[in-house]
Amino acid sequence: MILKEKELLEYIKCPLRFNIIKNGIDIDNNKTFNQFVYDVSKYLFLSTLDKPITNSKVLKNKWDSICMNNKELITPKQVSEGWGLIYRTFEYVYYNQIKFIDVNQAYKIEIPGTGICLTGVLDPIIDRGDHIEIFISSYSKKVPEKIDIDTKLKHTIDAYVIKKIYNKDVVIKYHSFTKGMDIYSFRDEKSFKRLESILKNVGQAINANIIYPRETYMCSSCIAREFCIEWTGK
Repeated sequence: MILKEKELLEYIKCPLRFNIIKNGIDIDNNKTFNQFVYDVSKYLFLSTLDKPITNSKVLKNKWDSICMNNKELITPKQVSEGWGLIYRTFEYVYYNQIKFIDVNQAYKIEIPGTGICLTGVLDPIIDRGDHIEIFISSYSKKVPEKIDIDTKLKHTIDAYVIKKIYNKDVVIKYHSFTKGMDIYSFRDEKSFKRLESILKNVGQAINANIIYPRETYMCSSCIAREFCIEWTGK
């Protein structure tokens, strides 16, 4: 069974959302301000792979272009705020001489004992010699709680895949460009065994076609409500 990472995360969030996505309905096509900022920053990260780092003027032009093409989504205040965050990212990468080994590395990995082949894309990674660092650039005004980072399944998946591919330990590093602070998180064999158990259970549930709406606090803002029997009663 081939399972996409996004499908796995959506099934855990709400099996009904998973079913909607699996049927080809795109319910996550609206970008946020932070995602626009990250898109430009990702271009910067990519420039470190095999050539000298791109200059700030190129980044400014890319940001201006995004703002121009998304006037209805980006306010005039956010135009300057966004550039400030992007420039901070540029300085951080330049002065720390960061060189990513990959930014959008696709993976396909068999999960032992589950019958699942999981596919997806890793977050940006840096080779630190004795370990691989997963670099998470945060542009939110609110710094995430460490417990949320420590339990985020996406990071566990990335750490699991990196361990299998590179045979190195993994450090997950959140850097908040709004607060200028770092938060570190780690995964161990216990985390990986838990991940394998989750994948096995989810795989069995999907194969058994167990689909139901999972009611949470997010339901009121979920853009899949029009397809949800909890809201439509159909």
